[in-house]
Amino acid sequence: MLVLIPLGVMNVAAMAGLAAVIFLEKLWRGGPWLSWAVGIAFLVLAVLAPFQDWLLPGLQMSSPSMDRMLGPAL
Repeated sequence: MLVLIPLGVMNVAAMAGLAAVIFLEKLWRGGPWLSWAVGIAFLVLAVLAPFQDWLLPGLQMSSPSMDRMLGPAL
């Protein structure tokens, strides 16, 4: 549950999703199966992340480099 604080600073929607998973895991009788399924899904995403650019949108360079912004050198 300590993970919710930094996760909430980075992405509120991800924090709400993880909080819902924790809530269901604690109260639902199928909670242990849910925790296994979510854990396996996170492991699959972690393995695929270096190879799939759409999984890490914050790491893609979207702005031009400083060389192009400054114009031609004098």
